Amino acid sequence: MALPVEGETIQIHSYKHNGRIHRVWQETMVLKGTKNIIIGANERTLVTESDGRH
Repeated sequence: MALPVEGETIQIHSYKHNGRIHRVWQETMVLKGTKNIIIGANERTLVTESDGRH
């Protein structure tokens, strides 16, 4: 996986402890990215729950 570049827009997937999808954030702006951490910001982005709710 390539490191995200500052200013790039990414999608975040959150998983539960059992490996099932929990939430998806559609757009997050990368503020800082290294091999160990990604710092991102979003405002009024669409969040989709595992049951399809927004």
